[in-house]
Amino acid sequence: MASAAVVAGVGAGLGLLVGLVPGIAVAHPLTRGTGAPVVDIPWLVLGTVAVGVPLLAVVLTGLFVRSRLPMVPRLP
Repeated sequence: MASAAVVAGVGAGLGLLVGLVPGIAVAHPLTRGTGAPVVDIPWLVLGTVAVGVPLLAVVLTGLFVRSRLPMVPRLP
């Protein structure tokens, strides 16, 4: 389960960073208008995704993957 947490955590973190950069790059010129550009980042949603996706991966891994392989006796 730890490997699922690491893979999902790294994937969610990199995905959020890679998605955040183009999102800001697109929002900045679209909101330029008369005043300063407005870029509103939904931190609550991003935090929920960053925590929820790895947590869901760990829970599903714990439910559906066997933690130990069955022991098979050796042949003499």
